Amino acid sequence: MARWAVSIPFTWIISGVAVGIGILQLVFHAAIYQHFDSTLSLSYDSVFAQHHWFAALTSVLLPARALHILIVVPIILIVLGTAERMMGTWRTAVTYVLVAVLGGGLGLLLQGIGLWLGLVAAEQIRSHATIDPLISVVGTIMAASAFAGPLLRRRIRVLGFAVLLMFVLYSGMPVDLYRFLAAVVGLVLGIVLWVLRPATRRARAEAAAAAAAAAAAAAVAPAVASQGARQEERGRRVQRRTCRRRRPRAPSAACAEAPIASSGLCSPPLWPSPPSAR
Repeated sequence: MARWAVSIPFTWIISGVAVGIGILQLVFHAAIYQHFDSTLSLSYDSVFAQHHWFAALTSVLLPARALHILIVVPIILIVLGTAERMMGTWRTAVTYVLVAVLGGGLGLLLQGIGLWLGLVAAEQIRSHATIDPLISVVGTIMAASAFAGPLLRRRIRVLGFAVLLMFVLYSGMPVDLYRFLAAVVGLVLGIVLWVLRPATRRARAEAAAAAAAAAAAAAVAPAVASQGARQEERGRRVQRRTCRRRRPRAPSAACAEAPIASSGLCSPPLWPSPPSAR
């Protein structure tokens, strides 16, 4: 437990910020609610009309209401903590910020396109204030899925997008759109971070071992080739010697050709040879 707590420092920072702002909301009540909704929340009017360009980032750092910390903080500790353990602290911090900014920016872009097309729904939600830390949490865990195993990766992506699409289709609030777009951005960002990740110590050791084996094979190859050539030449010499020993003697010149045999030079004698003494 202590090792797990030490391994997620960024998660503790985000949780502490959410708890601190929740306590402030409990103390100041309506005054701070109004300030947060008008200054730190994300909406089309707050960004383009009031020029609160920081709203995409500040809207993911605090809960909408004080009692929301009872639900938000455990989710942050579990989900964001798991992502930080899979990706590392600095990747989690970078991903947390990027998915908030890019996801919110894409959501505002879609709202702007809807206003340009004259959609009634886009006109109705243009001033809707959004404050939700889960936007970045969802995007970060989607990015961390690239660092998980095949089975866990499929579960995170399939279940995550199924739930997010359900909220987008059946609720249709701006916060649901921001969460879905943050998940898409996190998915792409996670793949990029996975490709650009530095080689681990084990991977470097395996690469060094493979290079050493290749160098050893290249050094031994000439010796093996020369040894094989010597053995082949030795085999050829033995074969030539064997052929010379087994080669039959050539017949005499007098009996080599048939015409000479017919002339009587090689005709049998007129009288039989005496029997050999036994």
